[in-house]
Amino acid sequence: LIGDRGVLITGPSGAGKTTLALTLIDHCRARGLFSCLISDDRLLATAHGGRLICRAPATIAGLAEVPGFIPCPLPFEPGGVIDLHIRLVPKEEMARFQEDIS
Repeated sequence: LIGDRGVLITGPSGAGKTTLALTLIDHCRARGLFSCLISDDRLLATAHGGRLICRAPATIAGLAEVPGFIPCPLPFEPGGVIDLHIRLVPKEEMARFQEDIS
């Protein structure tokens, strides 16, 4: 969560989802914005009134795992409405935009 907005970050294992989430949280907090995780690695998702609602599974609530480290406890919110989806993809699968050449 950033402020009152939910951000869902998805992608393959090792893509940097947790690193990106923790970096966003640090940058937002440094600027005085509320920010925290709902969950790391897994979410329980439901649709309600045309909105995507995600909740933290009880077994991993409040934990984040950065590769090479044991899961560490972090402040978290038990759930939230998702407003933005960021999908991380391998470099070779990225869409390329060509510049107009005049």
